Amino acid sequence: MSSVVITAFDMVTAYGHGVAPCWNALLDNRTAIGLPQRASQPRFQTIPVAQSALLDAACSDTAVWQMCRTLLEGPAL
Repeated sequence: MSSVVITAFDMVTAYGHGVAPCWNALLDNRTAIGLPQRASQPRFQTIPVAQSALLDAACSDTAVWQMCRTLLEGPAL
């Protein structure tokens, strides 16, 4: 049987970068769900979504890559 060692972890959520923003929001019973702020199509402006303030709508990178890059750049301070 092999052993597994976790040396680090991190997360990016609609609450922000890192475990603390997510954990604190959950403990405070805050939601990250709301109406879209970046939707250009009217039909999408009424669908509740989780949005990350870390995303740059003007960036040519996809939202997924922007979130991954945040994780790869290092832990939240």
